[in-house]
Amino acid sequence: MEHRLYYSAPNLEVVEECHRLVQEMQLADGNFSVISYDSSELEFRRLPAADYFKSLDLFRCSLFGLGYGIASGGLILGSLMLVQPYDMYIPREYYWIPMVVTSCFGLWAGIMTGAAKMNHHLAPFKNKLKRGGSIVMIDITEQRRPLLEQMIKQRIPEARLEKTDYLGETLFDKTG
Repeated sequence: MEHRLYYSAPNLEVVEECHRLVQEMQLADGNFSVISYDSSELEFRRLPAADYFKSLDLFRCSLFGLGYGIASGGLILGSLMLVQPYDMYIPREYYWIPMVVTSCFGLWAGIMTGAAKMNHHLAPFKNKLKRGGSIVMIDITEQRRPLLEQMIKQRIPEARLEKTDYLGETLFDKTG
């Protein structure tokens, strides 16, 4: 089972120390990522910035948009079935069209909304990020988690564990 640990760091020097520690523990490169508003400095220091799926709310908003699209398509379909507009006969073979159109529109709207929003897991850290801080996200297995937490607490007291998320079972064999 994997967990994602969210550490807040007041500056990028603390983030570099966390990165060195994670490299010492030989965790895979994809298990460490940083959220910071100073992306050029992250690139200069060669720290791995979080990808769009970790930093934006694409997946969650897409599901909401698809759900709203299906619901509105169901309402339109129900009204078409109850009241034939303008006394026109609409064959049953065409009833799927409003469902598909509204579902696609809802999915598109959800993706666009998610691309504009910060990930809901990172929302509590918005003020820290605006003040120049950074958020370090570390994905680690349940067995190695206590060791990492202890090492960070001892060697990097400035980094604070803010939040922990359960990611579920690992699908691929990753180190760490």
